[in-house]
Formats: sequence, C-alpha cells, structure tokens
Amino acid sequence: LGTGLFLGGFWLTSFYSVLLPRLLEEGGGGDRGFVRAYGFEVAGAISGTLLIFALSSLHPSSLLIFYQASFATVLGLLLQSAWIPAFGVLACAALAFLHPRLDAASIASYYRKAHNLSVSSVLSATDTPYQRVEVLELEDGGRHLYLDGIRHYGSDSLSTFNYFIAGLPSSLLRSPEVVIVGSGSFQAVRLALPRSTSVTSIEIDPAVAEAGERWFTPSGATGRDPKWRIIFDDAKHHLARRQPPADLIALDIAGPFQRQVALLYTREFYGLVRSKLKPGGLASVCLNGDFAARAYTASRVARTLLDVFPQVFVVVRDDGKASFAYAGTDPSLTKDSIIERLVADGMDGLSVLDRKDVERHLEGFNVKPISLSDMDIVLRRGLRNLKRRYFR
Repeated sequence: LGTGLFLGGFWLTSFYSVLLPRLLEEGGGGDRGFVRAYGFEVAGAISGTLLIFALSSLHPSSLLIFYQASFATVLGLLLQSAWIPAFGVLACAALAFLHPRLDAASIASYYRKAHNLSVSSVLSATDTPYQRVEVLELEDGGRHLYLDGIRHYGSDSLSTFNYFIAGLPSSLLRSPEVVIVGSGSFQAVRLALPRSTSVTSIEIDPAVAEAGERWFTPSGATGRDPKWRIIFDDAKHHLARRQPPADLIALDIAGPFQRQVALLYTREFYGLVRSKLKPGGLASVCLNGDFAARAYTASRVARTLLDVFPQVFVVVRDDGKASFAYAGTDPSLTKDSIIERLVADGMDGLSVLDRKDVERHLEGFNVKPISLSDMDIVLRRGLRNLKRRYFR
C-alpha cells in the first residue's frame, strides 16, 4: 500500500507539473488565461485535499485507488487520450470491488503459513491511524484478535494474562473503582466487573473496542453493564487531565517494544499512575518476561516500579511464562494475602515476591529504569528481531 501511494503520488505530481504549462502554451490567452488556469489549479488542490481526508476515513485502500484513478485521468489529459482514463477508472473500480476479498485471502494465507493457524475465515480487518486490527476465526470456532500482527487474545495464556492483570488485583481490594488502560477482547473488564463498583476502559483506538464488543462478547450477553464505561482517548492525556483517583489502574497493554507503547512503561508514566491512585490503591502491570529467570524486559520494568512505588509485589510462574507486578502504597497488603487469594482462585505453581525479595533478586544485575530519556529497550527488541529473522 505504501509503495503504491508513493509511486502513484510521485508520478502524479511529476506529470501534473508539466501539464499546466502545456495547456497554457497550447490554449493561449496570455495573462488572463494564466490567471484562470492557476485558479483551476488552486481549486483542484483544495478539492483534492478535502477528498483525501474524506476517503481516508473510509479505508486506507481508498487513497490508493483514488491516486491511481487521478493519475490515469491526468495521463489521459496529457496525452489527449480518452482510453487511458477510462481504462484506469474501470481498473480502479474493479480493485475497489475485489480488494476486501483479496485482502481477506492474503491475511488468511499469512496466518496459516507464518503462525500455523487453521484459519477458517477473516471476520474483520481494519487499518487505523494507530495499527492494523484483525479478527480471525479458526476451524475449531475459536477467535483470535491480532493488533499489528501480534496476538492480543485467543489462547489460554492470554486468558491467564487477563486474570492476573485485572481479575486478581480487583479481588485484592474491597469494591474497587477500576480503570483499565487498553481494551482488546474486554475479558479483563468482564473479570473485574463482578468485584468492582465501577470499571472505566481507556482505549485510544475505537476500532479495537468495536472489534472486542462485536466479536468477543459472550453469547447470550445483552447490553453493556451500567457499571462500565469506555473512554476513547490517549491514556497519558486522560489520566493527567480528566481521570479522578481510582482504587485500581490495570495496564492491559502490549509489551514495551514499540515507542508509543513503551511510553506507558516509563518512570514518568508510573508516577502519573501513582498520583491517580486512591490511598491503598494498586497498579497492575505485566512484566513481559520471566522475572525469576532475570529476563531483561521483566527486570527493567520491575526496576522502574521500584523507583516509583514504595510497595511492589511480583507474582512469578513456575512454568517460566510472564510475571506480573502489583504496585501501590498500602502497607496492609501482604505477600500472604496475595497467596491466600491465589489459592482461593485455584491458581497453583506460583510464587509471590515482596519488595525486599524483588530488590534482592535484582542485586548484581545492572538494569536501569525505563524513562523518557532512556528508552533503548525499544531499539534492543528491534535489533534482536532483525538478527533473528535475517541473520540467523
């Protein structure tokens, strides 16, 4: 898509720069003709800009189709041929008609080959200013949510993620007011609602929320729980300007491997989160790695939390999967109370570390907090993926 837009725009502007002088030369009219032609040029530029904004709200592929149709029209005017624009417009119309089917077939083929998924159908595929949102249905009836090719829901491990990020911490507090940053499938919301006074979801991308509500709402569910509301805004902006203090702020977000997401793992953002917690409140964070094994990302996120919160607990899983942290200021919350809650929920194979345990575990491991002035964690992940994919 990007290549097509670039080439289409490049050739269109190249021919357009010579089209006006040729029309002026052949049409004559002197200064008056120049003024009239220049007026048409300005009107066309304004109309084209407005049309681009209108088309981009429909689908990014609309821009590609518009550019190519415009290019064919300008080329036809330049060469004084009616066949070129006619053929170009018909070809673009055919592309517009076939694009959804071709796109779905391409998506299904990619996930079958790259992820070994038995994709039955592509339920939804949307490009937004933030990411690509895809919902797949497998042959066994299971549904998966992918954001920019990264799975955000659709496996047992991700259901466990939602328990640790929202279900467990909401049960450690008494009738909490909960804020969940991120949406996805909204399973985190469904786990928090029965134990909470209210739940507020903050989601920057309406398309993700729409996919979650449309494709991942349990069968038989009707309407939206009156205790739950969704706010479409950047989490940093909303927490800083509009969000009243809450008992629990759960970060239901991806790992700190893209710059915009990594901003939500910085010391500065955690400071903002702490300022929006009520006395005795908690923040829940996925460490995105096995803390017990001193995974680099998990260790840096834990170090950042230690810098901001006086109280930090880490739940480590014996299977080596991602650990989770709970940070706050309430001295009444203890390691034993968390273990008691885990046992009551039937969760085993887990260990709970308090602040002293976490500090002791990080001794001798030189990791720095993530901050606005030190976000090399994004670059490290990118270089690692580059080496793994192309230089093995």
